[in-house]
Amino acid sequence: MKALLVSLAVFLSLTIPQAQATEDPVVGTLKWFLNGASYNDPDVHRHFWAEDLTYTSGRGLRFGREQIWADIEGDTRLTAEEVEVWYSAEDISVYHVDGAAIVNFTLVAKNEATQKETRFYNTAVMIQEDDLWKAVNWNVTVTADSRE
Repeated sequence: MKALLVSLAVFLSLTIPQAQATEDPVVGTLKWFLNGASYNDPDVHRHFWAEDLTYTSGRGLRFGREQIWADIEGDTRLTAEEVEVWYSAEDISVYHVDGAAIVNFTLVAKNEATQKETRFYNTAVMIQEDDLWKAVNWNVTVTADSRE
């Protein structure tokens, strides 16, 4: 009986996926940012975007951090009840190259009122400043199935 239990324990340890011991700090920063962006938290935006940001929107507009600052000027963090769109990420891949991180992911924007999900392919280049990962480049493309 003891041999059977040991064999079962070994089998389960080989077949059940083990949780990753650590998450890439870039992924953690991305998730933190998307949660904060859902709340329209100005402090999250201030910490996430690098000084020399180049942001290319899904509408083909290109701007820098100053435009984001102008858009959130005077805003306060929303409560959970006030959030209209929840942002999250799927299919995240991170490639570290010479101190920078290239991040590809699918951003999911879920509208609270309609429960409709819109997806965007995002690519970011992130650098580490003051022990924080910050986006220096951000590109957004609406997925084909979300254009409908």
